Amino acid sequence: MKKAWKTSSWLSIGVIFVTFANFGGLLPTIEKPIIIQDWFVIGPFSAGSREGFVDPLMEWGGMENIQPIEGQEHMSWMATNGVVKWAKVQAKDGRVTYEYPNVDWDAITDQWGFAGTINNGFAYGEFQSDQPRRVLVSAQGAGSILLNGQSYLSDIYGHGYVLSPAVLKAGVNRVLIRSGRGAGALTFTLQFLPAETPVMVNARDILPPDLIEGEKAEGWAGVPLINTTPETIEDAVLTFGDDDVFQAISVNVPPLPPLSVIKLPIWVKTIRPVRLEEAENQILKVPVSVRAHGETHEVDADVRVRKAGQSYHITFRSDTDESVQKYAVLPPEHYDPAKEYALILSLHGAGVDADGLVDAYQPKDWAYVVAATNTRPFGFDWQDWGRLNVLQTLKDVKSRFKIDEDRVYLTGHSMGGHGTWHVGFTHPDLFAAIAPSAGWTSFAYYVPFTMRKGLLYAPPTLHTIWEKSLREESTLLFAENASNISVFAIEGGKDDDVPPFHPRWVIATLRDLGIEAIYHEEPGMSHWWDDPKTPGTDCVDLAELMQFFQWKKRNPLPHRVVFRTTNLGTLHRLYWVQIDEMEIPYEDTHIEARILDNGEVDVTTQNVEQFTLHLSRLLPPGITRFRINGQTIATPIDDSGSISFHRENGGFQLGSRSGAGFRKTPSLFGPIKQAYFTPFIFVYGTAGTPVETDLNRNMAVLDAQIWWWRANGFVRVISDSDVTDEIIQKYNLILYGNSQTNAILAKIQDRLPIWVTPQGVSVGEQMVWGVDLAARFLYPNPLNPQKFVVVIAGTSTKGMRLAGLSGMFYSGAGLPDFIVYGEEVKTRAWGGFLAAGFFDNSWQVSSDPRLTYFRPQHRTLH
Repeated sequence: MKKAWKTSSWLSIGVIFVTFANFGGLLPTIEKPIIIQDWFVIGPFSAGSREGFVDPLMEWGGMENIQPIEGQEHMSWMATNGVVKWAKVQAKDGRVTYEYPNVDWDAITDQWGFAGTINNGFAYGEFQSDQPRRVLVSAQGAGSILLNGQSYLSDIYGHGYVLSPAVLKAGVNRVLIRSGRGAGALTFTLQFLPAETPVMVNARDILPPDLIEGEKAEGWAGVPLINTTPETIEDAVLTFGDDDVFQAISVNVPPLPPLSVIKLPIWVKTIRPVRLEEAENQILKVPVSVRAHGETHEVDADVRVRKAGQSYHITFRSDTDESVQKYAVLPPEHYDPAKEYALILSLHGAGVDADGLVDAYQPKDWAYVVAATNTRPFGFDWQDWGRLNVLQTLKDVKSRFKIDEDRVYLTGHSMGGHGTWHVGFTHPDLFAAIAPSAGWTSFAYYVPFTMRKGLLYAPPTLHTIWEKSLREESTLLFAENASNISVFAIEGGKDDDVPPFHPRWVIATLRDLGIEAIYHEEPGMSHWWDDPKTPGTDCVDLAELMQFFQWKKRNPLPHRVVFRTTNLGTLHRLYWVQIDEMEIPYEDTHIEARILDNGEVDVTTQNVEQFTLHLSRLLPPGITRFRINGQTIATPIDDSGSISFHRENGGFQLGSRSGAGFRKTPSLFGPIKQAYFTPFIFVYGTAGTPVETDLNRNMAVLDAQIWWWRANGFVRVISDSDVTDEIIQKYNLILYGNSQTNAILAKIQDRLPIWVTPQGVSVGEQMVWGVDLAARFLYPNPLNPQKFVVVIAGTSTKGMRLAGLSGMFYSGAGLPDFIVYGEEVKTRAWGGFLAAGFFDNSWQVSSDPRLTYFRPQHRTLH
């Protein structure tokens, strides 16, 4: 009989020391945690804000090949005399701390501000293993970790739930940690922990719904599972509950690739109401287990039990990736089920949990307070996937509660204040008013891009491509979208985290546009502030703000709409005005539409190829005169009330554009990240050599772990041979490998405009020559043009490893529709790109320099 391991041990609260057997021929695990005591450390090296790619150790062979020697020098402008040296330090209980010598942080800050202090430091350590063994890597406070040259997931935020499965090799195992953010010491904690069973439940990151005392409940739970073995496991079964409070529900786990992590969605429900006395400190322990290869791993999930009237969180299944997400609810005071309530939708700051934020508010007798989650407490600055989570939270709240859709208010603090600016200016038609608190405006003005290598090395045409990829986050650019809502901004007068110039600047801009904009700056207060004599936390629950909200109602049908966008995949419709196609993708696009007193419709456009007006609730059926850029068109409006115009022969014509082939539409627009906005699946190629297959799979598995860590996400990793017609119809396919190593890519390659070959990368009519190049691009899937494919490929195994540098899962990644680069990016970042750009409206490679960049020296294909 195999043993079932019950974990209330290191996986949830501490460390135990146990000897584990070799499970049925699987690799054994370690006998006790491994802590490296002796380290070589070096740094700091300057790092640009939100800039990946760069490897400061390239002068000595790069991170993958470094072999430090005590006293060995590297160049770094951050240190006195421009030199840093490898030094020895010792860990204490697994924690490494190194105060950099000869670095004048005050001088750097005085010269460059916080952006100048952003840095990377490195630590190298090694240890022996008597044979290959399975482990779990816990690297907290580390930006990245290389174990024997292979990348594994780490957690720079140090939340403690990141456990990355790995296999030690026999003999010497080498570890390189990269860490560091702003001024201060290099610090991180690293342990290698025993892998108790082949598949384990990570108890620290289970996400169940809250329970309310005296009520039955059902909903989605997210349960993270770890395959600790170097083989695919297909027989795992997950069980949640034990038929006491929760019904015992068992589900078959999809195949788990080697050394992988997946946070599995599972529907759970109670069979009886829970009593508060059953929960210790309002926490109910619920059994969760996974069985695989004859071994069972058991943990307890912590489920909160809340009293009636207390805040609680609700879980839901995300439309983005089918993951389980949550939001927190503070119900109205003196709740009346027959009454319709207003909604205050609040966005949390960096590192703050929605459950904590919602409790900063006092209950309202007129409104629900709901705190959305930015997928994780840090997440995506409420952009990209964070913004999508806001929209689905709002949709879910409206489906569950009686909400007056004309009394929905958006607010948030710090990062959530930035999210309020961003989401509020992107979707103002959803809100009656918005109220950012301590909200920063844009990346470039919050933590400036001053030290980015790409600013120095990228030529202007290439740099413009990068700027267009990020342009949608420039808050002030979209201020006029808020023409039909009201704004109330809050700020502490001595906030040195988000300085007051951020809201002052936006408020002044709004007022110049004639938009109602109130500014409350609290003298002497810093970033998070409160007057203990007043209810609620004042920097988010200010009495004047709540009074302001109560007076505001949305106008869902304004007669004047001002609408600016740069990306139809993010924003293509505002109120009754819809932009269907741009003239030049990603160029600034503007439309202003007005219904005049005489019933005519006046429209002015900039960079609009086709647009649609939805007028059914604004104008009666009949002939209506439209003035478009001075051109008059009289036409009847049918019962649908929708009418389209497209550009032709220098003016606009009635109707939609006709034509065959792929076209850029809002749902198929780009850039690369849009393929991750609806359900996607990672597909690794198996058609190459075993080394190439392992590389493709390892990259997909690591990306899946990063997605889980950063986005609380769910994504399956499958081989190219496991792709079915059903998968092609349902998912965007993220393909790892080139057409020689990935069978799915080989099947569609001749219908794609970009080819990755052993000699280089063909992009349209241009050839980028090179034997070790990386490419990443998206395109409508020829097997299902309603979905995307993303290709992550290299011309060689070295090029494939380089392809992993262009990760997508952080705000500010700034990747366009396609990129091609070589190893030069490790020293020049974007300045090392060989080709980059956006496809045109027909999804073809354009010769327009506003859309594409190629290094001039590359030859043309004939």
